[in-house]
Amino acid sequence: MRNDRRLALIPRIQLPQEATLLQRSELTGLSFLLGAWLVLLLIIGYTGNFAQNDDWAYALTTRTLVETGSLKLDNWVATNLLTNVLWGGAFAWLLGFSYESLRISTLVAAYLCLALTYLIATSLGARRSTAAIAALSTMAFPLFLLHAYGFMSDVPYMTAQTASVFFLIAALKRDSKLMAALGWLLAAAALLSRQTGFAIPIAFAVAAILSGPRTPRHIGLAILPAIAFFIIQFAYQRWLTATGGISGSFGSQLYDAQNRLTNPEWLLTKLAFVAKNLTLYLGLCLLPLSLWVSCDSLSVLGRRLAWAAVILVLAVGFGWGWILIEANDMMPTWWNTWGGRGFGIGADGIEIPRWVRVTLTFFSTIGGTLLVVLVGQRTVSLFLHAKMDTFQRRAGFFGLFGFLAMVASIFIADPVWDRYVLPLIPWLVILIVARDSPSAPRTPVLPRHASRIAAGAVLAAMGAYSTMELYNHMEERRAIGALTEELVARGVDREIINAGWVFDSPTTKRIGDWDNRFNQDVRYFIRQVGYNPDGYRLLETRNVPRIVLPGMADPDEAIFIRLDTAPP
Repeated sequence: MRNDRRLALIPRIQLPQEATLLQRSELTGLSFLLGAWLVLLLIIGYTGNFAQNDDWAYALTTRTLVETGSLKLDNWVATNLLTNVLWGGAFAWLLGFSYESLRISTLVAAYLCLALTYLIATSLGARRSTAAIAALSTMAFPLFLLHAYGFMSDVPYMTAQTASVFFLIAALKRDSKLMAALGWLLAAAALLSRQTGFAIPIAFAVAAILSGPRTPRHIGLAILPAIAFFIIQFAYQRWLTATGGISGSFGSQLYDAQNRLTNPEWLLTKLAFVAKNLTLYLGLCLLPLSLWVSCDSLSVLGRRLAWAAVILVLAVGFGWGWILIEANDMMPTWWNTWGGRGFGIGADGIEIPRWVRVTLTFFSTIGGTLLVVLVGQRTVSLFLHAKMDTFQRRAGFFGLFGFLAMVASIFIADPVWDRYVLPLIPWLVILIVARDSPSAPRTPVLPRHASRIAAGAVLAAMGAYSTMELYNHMEERRAIGALTEELVARGVDREIINAGWVFDSPTTKRIGDWDNRFNQDVRYFIRQVGYNPDGYRLLETRNVPRIVLPGMADPDEAIFIRLDTAPP
């Protein structure tokens, strides 16, 4: 009778008695990741009391909780945000409220996400080196690194989701009710961070139904978590409404989606847009990992088919890259936090040199093509039961449908933000690394050393690029903040200073007021030299210490004062 009470997706699988959640050898890998993360922190630095993007709204919500003990979402907030506010609030309570303390909270969450990615890979049978490459590929991805240094909801949500997936996979592997309980608790935390947390129980249900008996009881148990999540979401919204904590923007994307998703023309256009950009961005992020596992994964096809796949990947990758370059549609191609002029909202940094964008484009097209091949091969294997044990198959289905559910959530939220790609990464890691297991061919028909040298080179190049860009971005924001505070110290009212979205929004709420469209009384602009506003003269400049590549500009930040205004 005991077996009948077990959850549908957690079968009994015999393991050695010494199997534990964390092996000693895994501590070495986690320590290595921590060391790499701290080295980046020393290079980039976490200081600077400024927001990065829309996180000023999340920070104001957190400050309200810390100071009053009540949850009141800022009107700019559309997500659940409870988990983020509690997490950031704990650090603000310990360290004092500031953007720096909130940044530290996200940096800690980001490391936990990397560590959990590593542990998911090892739990699926991947070698420790492969697990490390999976985590390092995520770490070196420009969008992940940028959002680890702010208080946007993306990285904390990604961490909660990854933690939930790790414990649910551990429960699946060890037949542990405790692991299952922890997994669902963390899944609820992901939901209360962002509504996209529904992807977890949906993926769970589909995986359970496809890989288990099709009995009413089994199906009922499989969909039970999804029903529970709808109840949690409904109760949370009712509680927010009753306490006056709900924002005017709460759930707005879901309401807007009702009109968008019933428009066939919009759906077809966005389907092509999302398919292109997800392939490019995820291909770039996971290129080191894809190269690392490609020999073992493709070798199961046999020598001829494996080499045919390699030729196909290179031909399509280089051809697609050439088309994008000729069309001047080079990476990064998706709008918002990482653009053609560096990191930052609206890409307000220094323009990326053309040779760097060409390199990124080829990395992305080749990586995207290889990723499609690997995921396609894995998907076929899942549905054909090809030489796969029960655990690997069920975990694979979980990863596949988690990925698809997250892609669907992008359509619901409107696919305009490049950062929406981040939560998809852990689901794809599940699909990719499971092929690189101890059962993989020991004598691959493709040159393993060559692909792994290429993986290391790509990882080093992407890590160096991301670190340099984020260092420059942070230094630029520090310079803008210093100039703003310098004016305020001279007695200038913040209301007549325009320092851009990030610095204006928390105080003046001049949303989108880049060029003084809404407030005609702006007397001071803080901008890069070279972007001089009409009707203003240069008052003073501040040097920005940057790491400069060949072909990059290196302008100062400056205060511009309106011509009819006396200096302070």
